[in-house]
Amino acid sequence: MTAAALRAKWASPNLQMNGRPGQAQQGVDIHGPDEVGRPTGIQCKLTTGQISLQLVQDELAKSASFSPQPRTLYIATTQDFDSGLQTAVRALSLTRCQSGLSAVGVLFWDDIVDGLSLNPAVFTNFYPQFQLAGSPPSTSFERISWCVELGYFGANLWRFIELVMGELGWMAQEDPDQIEVTLETLRVHVSRVLPETAAAQARDQLDELRGLLFETVGTKNWAKAELLCKRIGTRIQQVLTLQPAIDAQAVRLGMRLGAAFTADEDMTDEAFDSAVETIKLVFGEPSHAVIDARADEIKAGYAMHRPNSLFNLVLREATRRALL
Repeated sequence: MTAAALRAKWASPNLQMNGRPGQAQQGVDIHGPDEVGRPTGIQCKLTTGQISLQLVQDELAKSASFSPQPRTLYIATTQDFDSGLQTAVRALSLTRCQSGLSAVGVLFWDDIVDGLSLNPAVFTNFYPQFQLAGSPPSTSFERISWCVELGYFGANLWRFIELVMGELGWMAQEDPDQIEVTLETLRVHVSRVLPETAAAQARDQLDELRGLLFETVGTKNWAKAELLCKRIGTRIQQVLTLQPAIDAQAVRLGMRLGAAFTADEDMTDEAFDSAVETIKLVFGEPSHAVIDARADEIKAGYAMHRPNSLFNLVLREATRRALL
C-alpha cells in the first residue's frame, strides 16, 4: 500500500519492494527514486502507539548496509502526525546531512492516504468498499472482469499453486511471486463481489493461505494449503447462487477457462466454440464482431494457449466496453 501511495504521490513508477517477507532487507522495505529522482528508501512500521526518535535512529543503523545508499530514508508509520517527533527528526536529519550522511524523514498515515487518494483506481484496489468523491462508479463491465477473474483463479487456485510452486514450476523457473499477486487480486475482488460476510471469511482464508505459502519458515503445510484453496473456491462459488445472473455467468465462464488452462489436455474445438458463445452472451451483441474476430485469431494459434487467450480477451473487452 505504501509503495502504491508513493508511486502516485511522487509520480515515481519505479519505486520497488525490496525482496519479500522473510528475506533480509537491510532496513529498507521500498526503494527507488523520489519525485525529483533522488535515490530513496522507505521502512514501513505498522504501529499501535507512537514511534520514538530512538526507533528512527535504530532504523537508520539497519539501513547503513543497504546498497546503494539512499539519499533519504523515510520511516512510514500508521500513526497520526506528531509535532514533537517531527521536530526531533528534522534536527537529526540536518545533523546527518551536515556530516555527509543520508537525510531522514517520517511519513505519517495521512501522508499515505493522501497518496492513495490521488488515483481513484489505486485507492479502490485497497479500499473497494469505499468510493472517492468525484470518482466514476464501477460499471457492469468492470464487474464482469472481476467475476471472471474470481472464477478463473479462485475456483482453480490449488492447481495454479501446483503449477507455479510445485515440481513443474520449479523446473520451468516460475516466479512464486505471481501467486502472491493472484492472492491479493482475489482479496480485492471478493470484497467487490461477494456479500460482506462471505467476503470477510474469504479474505481471512486468503490471508491465512498467504501466510502459509510466503511467511512459513521451513517445511510448508501443503495439505492445509490445499484445504484452504478448496474453502476459498467454495466461497467464490457462492456467487453462483447469491448474486445476479450475469455475475454467476461470468464466474462460471472464468471457472471453465481456468480449469481448461490448468488441465493436462489442450482445449478442444468444441470447448473453445462453447466458451466463445458464452463470452458473446455475457457481453451482448455490441461486442460480437470484436469477439468473433479475436476468437478466429486465437483458434488459428496453438491449442495450448486457447484458455488463457480467451481469458485475456474477456478482460480486454470488459475494459473496452467500460470506457465507451
